[in-house]
Amino acid sequence: MKFDDIMRMAVNDVIKVDKLRSEVGGGLSLEGFRSRARSVPGLVLDAGLLPAYTFVLSKSDLSASLLNKLMKYFIDNETFDEKEKQELKKELGGGEGAGYGTIATLMTIRINHILGNKELGEDLLKLAVNTIETLSENPMKRVMTEKYMLLYLEELKKLVDAYYKAKWKGEG
Repeated sequence: MKFDDIMRMAVNDVIKVDKLRSEVGGGLSLEGFRSRARSVPGLVLDAGLLPAYTFVLSKSDLSASLLNKLMKYFIDNETFDEKEKQELKKELGGGEGAGYGTIATLMTIRINHILGNKELGEDLLKLAVNTIETLSENPMKRVMTEKYMLLYLEELKKLVDAYYKAKWKGEG
């Protein structure tokens, strides 16, 4: 994996989040998502990838079915019904648990891309458990994955801040 690949992943993910913002109702500031994007790199540095990843997964308030659709959205451009859009508005906006489901989804997808797993399936929580098992069983894979995930998360953080300042903050 090269730095260009990591950068491309972060750019694509922020563009998809911006598109999702438009689909669920436009003028959201994405404060919850921004907060998580800013805090997760430090969490990974402080606690390590696995503890940070399991923490983020545990904090998500999204249902398993919506997490699965969100994963499909980031991979295949899945669409959402009105009820799901309302739930995603809360997820992306502000509040205590906002943003965790989106960051958990992106982390799951990107860890698996770094590991070379091309078949992600359709069940995010099952994929997350398999990911945790893979990283727990192989310390070398965990170290390498953590290194690349930190690069990805730092780039994501910078891009989210840039989008927030230029587009998401105060637009409405």
